[in-house]
Amino acid sequence: MGKNDFILHTDPGSPLQDAPQAQEVHIPLRGGLPLVTPGEELPRFGAVGRPAHPLGPWTHTPVAGEVTGVQDGFVSVRSGPVAVEPVAARDLSALNGSALKNALSECGMDVDALRPARRLVVNATPPEPNIFITGRLLRDFRDTLSKGLRLARTLITPTQVTVVGPDVDASAFGNCDVVRMPPRHPNGMKTMILQAIGEKNVSKKITVINIFTLMALGRIMETGLPRTEVFLTVQGRNLRAMVGTPVHDLLEATGSLPDAGDRVSRGGPLCGQALFDLNTGLHLQDYGVTVIPQSTYPPVRDAACLNCGQCARHCPARLFPGELSMCAEAGLWERARFGHVAACFECGICGYVCPARRPLLQYLQLAKSELARLDASAQAEQPPNTAPSQDTEEA
Repeated sequence: MGKNDFILHTDPGSPLQDAPQAQEVHIPLRGGLPLVTPGEELPRFGAVGRPAHPLGPWTHTPVAGEVTGVQDGFVSVRSGPVAVEPVAARDLSALNGSALKNALSECGMDVDALRPARRLVVNATPPEPNIFITGRLLRDFRDTLSKGLRLARTLITPTQVTVVGPDVDASAFGNCDVVRMPPRHPNGMKTMILQAIGEKNVSKKITVINIFTLMALGRIMETGLPRTEVFLTVQGRNLRAMVGTPVHDLLEATGSLPDAGDRVSRGGPLCGQALFDLNTGLHLQDYGVTVIPQSTYPPVRDAACLNCGQCARHCPARLFPGELSMCAEAGLWERARFGHVAACFECGICGYVCPARRPLLQYLQLAKSELARLDASAQAEQPPNTAPSQDTEEA
């Protein structure tokens, strides 16, 4: 492990470029329900999915064309001419209250995540190493971020706003507190942001959002159109791409197509998820695509734990990932609970430093998901609470 492996880059990196328009996009529904059927024609920014809960994000197509498929939580749209009327821009500046919230939901924002709170915390720290887009947005899109912050203030109504980041210009955000964060992973994660401001957990008094949320809010205010842009770093290059753009197209445009045996991570090298299909479309939450050459690191394998303690030494949550991974391996879920596996915030450092190359992060994610499933089953088996009868209350 090199000493610079966990450094978060605060410089803006390469200039922002627009990725080529894809001929066919595969748009994630983000947990919503499809509104379209194959063969249907859609205008650009037309709605393809509605949220499963009130004030959740609607989903839209970034291209005009024909719906070619609806499956596995994705809607595929092939670009082409259509006969339907285009979607008109909306003026949100005169809206407020529930009308503003509904409009933002229809534009693709998760309004539930912007709940009212006493304190608004803006995470301006890069999410992972080798991700430069955060610095680029902070440098080139100050006006857009300021518009997004004003809108966030309107929705959240905080009495205090704090911006947390390693290289934040206080004047860029107006009347805000600034907390300097050392540029080292995992300091860009929400748990570390809360620790930096002296809070132990997220409560009703605190709402945490990141730079990408501010950017999305600002762009909606500027354009009056639904959210269909993704700002991300692809193999060191900063791009603006359309949601649903196949990852293969982005890698081809940047000359970064992987060789046999290489891995492609949605995200960065530590917290990213390996992709098994490069035709997968971009999510609105994506901030990077990273190619990890086969020769860079030894392959991950289900080897026995060496009990060396490297994972525990580097764990920022002060856990014992090796022991917890063995609990998951053996199906000892309650023992993993006793070892505080829920405190893991999935920074990926444990698996990165493991000399045995065990998939530690994946084991811990498995334990957390199984415990959540067990808890949900136990709650469902409990009899419903019954109100006491009037006779009982009078007695």
